[in-house]
Amino acid sequence: MDKYIIEAADVMAAYEDSKELALKGISLTVREGKRTAFIGRNGAGKSTFFLCLNGIQRICGGSLKILGKEISYDKKSLLNLRKNVGLVFQDPDKQLFMASVRQEISFGPMNLGILEKEVATKVDTIMDKLEITHLKNKPTHALSGGQKKQVTIADVLVMEPRIIIMDEPQAYLDGYYEGKVLELMNMMSGAGITILLATHDMDFALAWAEDVIYIEDGMCLFCGDAQEFFYSYMPEMDLKVKRPHVVTLRDILLKKGMVDETFMPKNMEEISEVLK
Repeated sequence: MDKYIIEAADVMAAYEDSKELALKGISLTVREGKRTAFIGRNGAGKSTFFLCLNGIQRICGGSLKILGKEISYDKKSLLNLRKNVGLVFQDPDKQLFMASVRQEISFGPMNLGILEKEVATKVDTIMDKLEITHLKNKPTHALSGGQKKQVTIADVLVMEPRIIIMDEPQAYLDGYYEGKVLELMNMMSGAGITILLATHDMDFALAWAEDVIYIEDGMCLFCGDAQEFFYSYMPEMDLKVKRPHVVTLRDILLKKGMVDETFMPKNMEEISEVLK
């Protein structure tokens, strides 16, 4: 039986300094240990919901449970929440604030009262995995966009959270580092960490995600299996996102009688196997 690590019921949240609602009663669940892609156009409410999960944005209505507990905003509760829910911002400049890379990555665990020697070991391990050890003494403001993104990911990983949220993880990364981040995400997923990410790349979402949550105009319109979303729900609805190329190619093969409706490929490799 599935265990839900996040449960939202009619969650509402307003934009900063505004009475206008960014979230208009979102209800959804996230299965523990699963790879979940959040899909929707810019301004749909994905990033706002992510901020709610980390306690940065307060909800103003509804119920939000994380790890089985209703979210609360006292200092102790927020500290525990942010230990268990790590958030990687789309724009790394909104996350970095310490002088050097090592200080930046060390800040979180030091704030939890972990011994300095243990923190140093954790930081060295994470920097090695992300191949950023050579940046350890570099000022954070002097980093390139891709390097900043790598450091923000290290900020989260060093805390060893139960849930990792990535808002457009491919942003600011070149092809090589995008591959490294994907490799790390798969490794974390294999270790049982629940990963949530927002993406506009529908082919990536189909290939990577086990579950999809589709948000439009501050509401959740779909929450469930990724293949069900792309192959059953999406064709029936007028959604404000593009269909994956893989799905379009599969439909062509279906019309030519080369496959049947049970063929629901997740990536181009599976398409290629049919064309051999």
